[in-house]
Amino acid sequence: MKSELLNIWLSVAANFGVVVGLGILIFEVNQSTRVATADANLNRAGSISQTLVEYAVSDDLAQIDVKAAEQGLESLTSVERSRLVMWESAKILRVEPQYLQYEQGLLGEDFYDNGFVDVVQQALPRWKGLGLLISTGSSFRKVVEEIDAEHGLR
Repeated sequence: MKSELLNIWLSVAANFGVVVGLGILIFEVNQSTRVATADANLNRAGSISQTLVEYAVSDDLAQIDVKAAEQGLESLTSVERSRLVMWESAKILRVEPQYLQYEQGLLGEDFYDNGFVDVVQQALPRWKGLGLLISTGSSFRKVVEEIDAEHGLR
């Protein structure tokens, strides 16, 4: 009788330990997700800030950008065009990982609705005009193509 009672108490204690362990695991996963989300947002803000600073301190990038916008890409010299290609390629390389973080749930819907779509809509005609290729087969390329089709940027 005592051994049966002992087995019952041990079983209850073991089940309680499992429940507590699962609770701790859930807490830790939740905490880890919040940290990853905060890190993704911080990285995004840092990337945007760095981009704006680079643009602001560049001696001629703003001039090239304005010239391309006002006079068209064909008005650029080969050096200006090369510089603009590098700048726009860097923009793609900054935006793509941010989209992938959004896909993984690390960036909120506001990233997509209030940032990403606007950036793609504004940049896509230039990307096309410069002949920039976006990685083939990626979800980033697919969503850029969807935005292009949806907003008639072709």
